[in-house]
Amino acid sequence: MMIHISTIDDIVSLLKMIYHKNCDVIGSIIYIFINNLPRNERYKPENTLLVGLMPGLKEPKSKEINHYLQPMVDDLIRLYEGLAIPTFECPSGVHIRATLMMVACDILAARKTSGFTSHNSTCACYKCNRHFPCLENGVNVDFCGFDFSRWVLRDGIENRLHAEEWESASNPSERHWLEVKNGVRWSVVIQTLGCWIYHI
Repeated sequence: MMIHISTIDDIVSLLKMIYHKNCDVIGSIIYIFINNLPRNERYKPENTLLVGLMPGLKEPKSKEINHYLQPMVDDLIRLYEGLAIPTFECPSGVHIRATLMMVACDILAARKTSGFTSHNSTCACYKCNRHFPCLENGVNVDFCGFDFSRWVLRDGIENRLHAEEWESASNPSERHWLEVKNGVRWSVVIQTLGCWIYHI
């Protein structure tokens, strides 16, 4: 039996959610939905799996998010390889496998979770290899000049190789240079996939 799951990295006001009061404390929640369930059952609280909390007053940085995601990734790898889970009908165990189908979150969290650079970088598009020039001030990026017919789409295998190259870089300045060049950094979520993921 194959189970398809989605993971959500959501920035929420934790105390507002728990106590239904306004507050300024921000944290991130990582939770999983089982996509095999019918839609009317899938998102019910009793069918939602809480897999991680990222406490703090600010959203975690790109280099920090991998530490929070690693335990979930380790479990997803074990689930993909398969487990025998005893049930009432089959006490000896049913062989279960699961795969990650989708990562859903806001654009900032999506870039961090998936290993792409931010939406305001010179290589901001996660679907194509377009490099955008900087404006005259040297800080802001000029996103004009889109010619869709000249897009060179990103390739999943190439993205993974760039991410692995970033991971094996010897120092922060080399990593920064690779991010600017390729628009990709390492994410532990890559370990769960046979190919690269895209976020919507």
